[in-house]
Amino acid sequence: MASYTVKTHTGTRLFSGTTSYVYIQLRGADAESQEENLHKRFLSHDFCNGSERTFTLECEASLGELIYLKLRTQAFLGLDNQWFCDKITVKTPEGDAILFPCYRWLGSGETVVLRPAKASLVFQDTNPVAQKTRTSQLEGRQKLIRWSVYAENLPRIINYESAMLLPEELQFSFSKETEFSYTARTQLIYLKLNGLADNRESWESIDQLHMIHCDITNKTIEYVEDHWDKDEFFGYQFLNGLNPMLIQRCSKVPENFLVTEEMVKGLLGETTLKAEIAKGNIFLCDYKMLDGLVGNVVAGRQQYHTAPLVLLYCNPQGLMLPLAIQLGQMAGPHQTPIFLPTDPKHDWLLAKIFVRAAEFSMQELDSHLLRTHFLSEVFAMATLRNLPSPHPLFKLLIPHTRYTLHINILARSRLISDDGSITLNAGIGGKSLPELLKRGTSSLTYSSLCLPENISERGLEDVPNYYYRDDGTQLWNIINKYVTGVLQHYYTSDEHVQKDTELQSWIREIFTNGFLERSSTGVPESFQTVSDLIKFVTMVIFTASAQHAAVNNGQFDFGGWMPNYPTALRKPPPKEKGQTTMDTILETLPDIGTTVNAMAVLSLLSKTFSDQHILGSFPEDLFDEEVPCKIIADFQKDLRELSDLIEERNKKLEFPIAMASYTVTAHTGTRPFSGTTSYVYVQLRGADAESQEENLHKRFLSFGFTKGSERTITLESEASLGELIYLKLRTQAFMGLDNQWFCDKITVKTPKGDAILFPCYRWLGSDETVVLRPAKALLVFQDTNPVAQKTRTSQLEGRQKLIRWSVYAENLPRIINYESAMLLPEKLQFSFSKETEFSYTARTQLIYLKLNGLADNRESWESIDQLHMNLCDIANKTIEYVEDHWDKDEFFGYQFLNGLNPMLIQRCSKLPENFLVTEEMVKGLLGETTLKAEIAKGNIFLCDYKMLDGLVGNVVAGRQQYLTAPLVLLYCNPQGLMLPIAIQLRQMAGPHQTPIFLPTDPKHDWLLAKIFVRAAEFSMQELDSHLLRTHFLSEVFAMATLRNLPSPHPLFKLLIPHTRYTLHINILARSRLISDDGAITLNAGIGGKSLPELLKRATSSLTYSSLCLPENISERGLEDVPNYYYRDDGTQLWNIINKYVSGVMQHYYTSDKHVQKDTELQSWIREIFTNGFLERSNTGAPESFQTVSDLIKFVTMVIFTASAQHAAVNNGQFDFGSWMPNYPTALRKPPPKEKGRTTMDTILETLPDIGTTVNAMAVLRLLSKAFSDQYLLGSFPEELFDEEVPCKLIEDFQKDLRELSDLIEERNKKLEFPYIYLSPQNVENSVAI
Repeated sequence: MASYTVKTHTGTRLFSGTTSYVYIQLRGADAESQEENLHKRFLSHDFCNGSERTFTLECEASLGELIYLKLRTQAFLGLDNQWFCDKITVKTPEGDAILFPCYRWLGSGETVVLRPAKASLVFQDTNPVAQKTRTSQLEGRQKLIRWSVYAENLPRIINYESAMLLPEELQFSFSKETEFSYTARTQLIYLKLNGLADNRESWESIDQLHMIHCDITNKTIEYVEDHWDKDEFFGYQFLNGLNPMLIQRCSKVPENFLVTEEMVKGLLGETTLKAEIAKGNIFLCDYKMLDGLVGNVVAGRQQYHTAPLVLLYCNPQGLMLPLAIQLGQMAGPHQTPIFLPTDPKHDWLLAKIFVRAAEFSMQELDSHLLRTHFLSEVFAMATLRNLPSPHPLFKLLIPHTRYTLHINILARSRLISDDGSITLNAGIGGKSLPELLKRGTSSLTYSSLCLPENISERGLEDVPNYYYRDDGTQLWNIINKYVTGVLQHYYTSDEHVQKDTELQSWIREIFTNGFLERSSTGVPESFQTVSDLIKFVTMVIFTASAQHAAVNNGQFDFGGWMPNYPTALRKPPPKEKGQTTMDTILETLPDIGTTVNAMAVLSLLSKTFSDQHILGSFPEDLFDEEVPCKIIADFQKDLRELSDLIEERNKKLEFPIAMASYTVTAHTGTRPFSGTTSYVYVQLRGADAESQEENLHKRFLSFGFTKGSERTITLESEASLGELIYLKLRTQAFMGLDNQWFCDKITVKTPKGDAILFPCYRWLGSDETVVLRPAKALLVFQDTNPVAQKTRTSQLEGRQKLIRWSVYAENLPRIINYESAMLLPEKLQFSFSKETEFSYTARTQLIYLKLNGLADNRESWESIDQLHMNLCDIANKTIEYVEDHWDKDEFFGYQFLNGLNPMLIQRCSKLPENFLVTEEMVKGLLGETTLKAEIAKGNIFLCDYKMLDGLVGNVVAGRQQYLTAPLVLLYCNPQGLMLPIAIQLRQMAGPHQTPIFLPTDPKHDWLLAKIFVRAAEFSMQELDSHLLRTHFLSEVFAMATLRNLPSPHPLFKLLIPHTRYTLHINILARSRLISDDGAITLNAGIGGKSLPELLKRATSSLTYSSLCLPENISERGLEDVPNYYYRDDGTQLWNIINKYVSGVMQHYYTSDKHVQKDTELQSWIREIFTNGFLERSNTGAPESFQTVSDLIKFVTMVIFTASAQHAAVNNGQFDFGSWMPNYPTALRKPPPKEKGRTTMDTILETLPDIGTTVNAMAVLRLLSKAFSDQYLLGSFPEELFDEEVPCKLIEDFQKDLRELSDLIEERNKKLEFPYIYLSPQNVENSVAI
């Protein structure tokens, strides 16, 4: 049929997953599909946090070009929970990959229509259904998002007073909301507990103010604290402080600012004010917008603010220095005097403080709130209301609207409302606050929002040391280049702009609601040209990103030291000079409560939250066309290059401070509950010295590391520490809160610019210390520094104390010394999401079976049809095929090659003496030839289950079960089919034993014989091929790796991804599957004393060559058997893994001598030989390594066993075993001793009862389920290597795996029954289930 492969991508934010059913429907230009339920597997809830799930949607014919995809959710068992869907990808029958971006929440019972990612303008999207979809989407958005009036003559706002009422995709994520609320509340609690928040006393001294900073300072705050009263820093802030948009070149001193030559005599050197104005060296800051506004009342006390004028001089050294300050707009003898640097120091200092208070009002309300927040809200609303998701401008702009509506609602309700933080703690408040916003709005112009024009209008093109201009101009140009590239790709002529009705509606709404239809602003009412559009969109993005960063991010850096940025002043400005003292200043500055409350607000407003998308970071795949994707990549490259340039320049500046700086970035994991409230301290140890321990909490009242966050600090050292040897992390509980932290990694940028990666990927408890080594791999004899050697030894000693060998049963591989997985070190346990999903799946299956009365039902199945009814809701194409073909000889034979246990079949060169198959018996089954002739040709094959001989069946639900040890003879016919020609159900031959069953026997005799073989297959596959040869051996490999290889060892880095979850799942297997009350013991014919006995027999037959696929295939004579896909795919996987291992190992071991002298490596193989192969030399396993080639082969086997081999024997268990007659776990009657007596009733009485069947099905479902928390082969999210060569080898490995997946997929398209289990896209890195 026409197959569409649909892949769902569930989001990674908290609680993104859902238990709801999800239905999908595709609509194409020619037809639409049926609605399909994506829950296709037995008791499967496939939409877990971060998961990707693939489904096939079958249609009778191609649907044509896909127009939309419809998603619908429906609650499961009444559980009303949401689903956050990132995107849907659809592969069409023609091979096209179509991306459908979603990135939104779907509630239970909700329907959403998604359009393909390909961008289109309204006049290009010509299909009537597509046009209707565009219109419908906008109508829906316009109903939800409506314009409202905050105050007359201000930009319009959204129609929601509470952010919690916004559509969920416009709200903060759970993690951001939690972190935001947590930060605000902990600040309040801290201030209340310390009696600061309500303290209305004045500061006793500047030193007392310093005391509150002692625990929260950083180098920037220290600099501000040390320089706030200096004229140089006062002037510097007009250029590069929080409000670098007010200063302008002064061509004439204002008439109301009567500065005379006499006043500034001596401040300009040998020159005059007139001369310096003519040279362009005099600058003005005029706060006239504040004139006449009445100060707020804070805590019952009147506050005061002024509308100053400030005259500045840019001296020959490039310093911007204040010359004169007038604290009001009126000039004259009865007004405030003009203050000068030559005045008494406290007069001059207080005048500067009044200017800084005016700066607070102008910056927070005009430059920040109005010009970035309010305008960005207008841009966001217009975008959502007028541009549908396929519009290229929607895709371009929507990342720059993220969280804007939410934060603005919070700003109005929590900052500038009657009981908001600014109203309660700032001098600007009451009626003056909206009045200042109105004045700001009336002065708003388009050119003032376009940085290059704004700089030119203020005459600041050539002012030295104006870093806001320099960096901002480069950012403007980069954004402009990006916008130009994207928009010129879609708008190839001005006519396209003019006829885009959606675009014209967008700009009209902005003009109307943002600029209040004032043509005087210069803002366009419509677009006529592409260049007009590009300029405006550049301004929109610049405003929302760069401009907001300039006025927002430094608020705590510059304002954390309150005298530099006072929010309110309690005394009016002085009217005469000579009366001001330090006591006057302290009485004028905000009181203690106002200070700390304002500090808390500034800390919150400028805090870097973990859930942030940096400019150029677009996690949401909205474009998928080559051109815009390439433009985005170039944009990101340009931004990185600019970051590097700015960083290099800053190293040469006094501010920021320049020392031997190590930039330390802590990366918190993304798994649930990875974050912590604990303090985290870091210390670096180098070859030459070690740093001081530094607290990573560097910002005022900043606590904790939230899930997925990256927190960066600068660790200063007086000199370089030399080559870094280790990094020490220490955690300390905050306020007694004992919670853990999952640290992914720490990155350190050294003073030389080297980036050093320190992998961690583990939990740290409160009050725990861990030592991390750099990612660079080193063998023991290369890691020569004594401190490094001690660290290696200490790490292994610590691991060996935790991870010890234990005996499960004599003559079996040794196991780990834990009976409960919950006692394992947390690094080795399932993640919270995997543990939750695993337990949830197991419990829901049990509940389902109990509720339906199936689990304890000991009746026989009445018919095969009744068994079919049990599968009708859980079948897929594979299960349906098995159900339809299980009794066919062709499929019976096929499974020996490509079923769950393709390792038993071997070429038969001679019939066993205990398997007396005669020519007469098989006459007619081989065509015109004979058995002897076919043996000689190599076409006869044998499966011998002799390992089961003599084992007694288990007792299940009080009833004896029966085991057999069959022999099966098979014939590979000229058509390449593997067909059974004889079955003997016991090892003993003779007239009084079980007969040899033949395809020519009565059909029920033959069918029952095959069922007994399939039951024997269950025992051999589950315990030998699966449990022993993958699980138990991988446990040995994992333990030896952890006990003998320290983290810098290259083999540790190579192998540790292939040990993930192995120890945990094996403990579960022993406790829940093969224990006395385990699922296999209770539901399988193999159990009791026979279970460990079979494992012992299997262990005694274990050989090294049988674990090495190429040798194993050769030993069994199966090199040229047709249609042996396990061999074909497995051999290619073995070769790919071998190539990868060879590259890595040969990079580090450049000679055999290196192998021989690596004592850690030799300890590793010795422990494996002792504890895995029980020191049996006859296994062929090495006791030591002498050559690099020996090492490569063994490591290839280890990785292949843990990944590919486990996938081959594990992943198809439910596919092949859910139809119970094909894979019976137990048989209730002994094998027949004669022919002709078997009926279908006999078969039904022999097969497992209803309870055993469904319980076994549930176990097989759980064991073969693909969980969301899985790492496929070649997927290494943990960055353990960081050197170029191994990283390139990993890329090549991943490329080889992708190519093999594609080859297998192409081959499978031609097969009636595809073999999928060794496609790399279905193979996990490790034994994890």
